[in-house]
Amino acid sequence: ASLNQEPICVFSMAWYASPAVAAGLGTLTKDELEAMPIITYPFGSPPNQMLDRYFDRQESWLAHKSSANSLMTMMRLVADGLGIAAMPPATVLGPVAEGSLVRLETTDPLEPIPIVAVTPAGRDSPATDAIIAMAREVAAAFCAEAPPGLGWVPD
Repeated sequence: ASLNQEPICVFSMAWYASPAVAAGLGTLTKDELEAMPIITYPFGSPPNQMLDRYFDRQESWLAHKSSANSLMTMMRLVADGLGIAAMPPATVLGPVAEGSLVRLETTDPLEPIPIVAVTPAGRDSPATDAIIAMAREVAAAFCAEAPPGLGWVPD
């Protein structure tokens, strides 16, 4: 079955660790990040593919990778000091404010991640269209209120 992807918004991405893991670390290179235990998204998912492109050398970064199928699980594993993770800053505002996650400084920024609604092609639905429009409105309101650079709605 063919699928349509409807853009909702775009979120910036950054690396996060627990305060204990981040303690004493300076600005990290890709090679230094690649050598750390990385908690990531499931194989083949768009965020995982983004990290494949980021590291250029899939084999070496895969050696230090564990995957989680839930962003909340990733946050918890990182907060517990079990690894680092690339996550949208917009999704970790609470844990960062609470001090359970710390943003890592890096020499190479991550590419932003598009957030899309996926629908079956050829199955137009007024309800689906309304939900997608509402998601865009909510995303636009969030991005307008959030600190600069966390997210934006594409034109």
